[in-house]
Amino acid sequence: MTTRRISRPLYVGVGILFVALGYLGAIVPIMPSTVFFLMALWAFERSSPRFEDWLLNRSFIGPSLRDWRESRSIKPRTKLVAIATIWVTMIGSSAMIVLREKPLWIPPLMGAIGLAVSWYIATRPTGLESELGREVA
Repeated sequence: MTTRRISRPLYVGVGILFVALGYLGAIVPIMPSTVFFLMALWAFERSSPRFEDWLLNRSFIGPSLRDWRESRSIKPRTKLVAIATIWVTMIGSSAMIVLREKPLWIPPLMGAIGLAVSWYIATRPTGLESELGREVA
């Protein structure tokens, strides 16, 4: 059996797992979803054009995945929702930690991670730059 024949089902399985985690992340407030859908897309690119097309055509996540794939961009509304969700979740989690007198080093650590992730999301292109560049060229 060739490596390709072994790895293809493995990638499909991993992709399906990531899709399931992505949908779970869309429901569970403290769990991300988009990162799992991006990992599923990566796995499907290596294993199944059919599953890849299926994922890219989901109304829920497809447009964001296509934007990321084409121009590594995130639409302004998506950025706003992502960053707002990060901070609402972080503030709520930090409040519960402080009220329960759990390790008080955790909220500052969460804040640092939240700042780093928010900065990363905020500094990605919006896609508008790409569209403007195409019009000018």
